[in-house]
Order: sequence, then structure tokens, then C-alpha cells
Amino acid sequence: MDKFEIQKLLKPGQKVNPVIRILAIPVAVLFLIAGAYSLHALIFEARTVSFVFASIINLLVVGFVLWPFSYVAIKGKSPKYWQQNG
Repeated sequence: MDKFEIQKLLKPGQKVNPVIRILAIPVAVLFLIAGAYSLHALIFEARTVSFVFASIINLLVVGFVLWPFSYVAIKGKSPKYWQQNG
């Protein structure tokens, strides 16, 4: 049985369809807005531990999702490495 490799599934460095690239631009902008809102809420409105925890989780999720969309929107291809040690 072959070892499962995520790199084969995600097809690193491959050009993406121009329609997907165009659609990635507004999605990346929306995630930037959501991240800015979460950061603002974390800095200025965080009064309880649960709210701080929720804001930090929200920022991490937004950052994790924003990175591939912004990379596709700017470069026009999927990231060459999906992880740092690749």
C-alpha cells in the first residue's frame, strides 16, 4: 500500500483556472475584513476570557483560510509548498 501524500492531492505549483483566480480576490478581501474585525474585537472589546478565546480562534481560522486564497489571487497558481518543511 502506498503512503498517502497530501502534496499529490493538492497539486502544488499548478496554474489555476482564471475564473477561480478572479473569484479568489473578493474572497481574500472578505477574509481580510473578517480578520480586521476579529482583531479589533480582540483588542478593544475583549472583556471575558471566553470572548478572548473565541476571537483568537477566529483569527487563526481566518488566517489559515486567507493564506491559500490570497496566494491564488496574487500568484495565479496553487502554493508550491502547503507546509513549511516541504
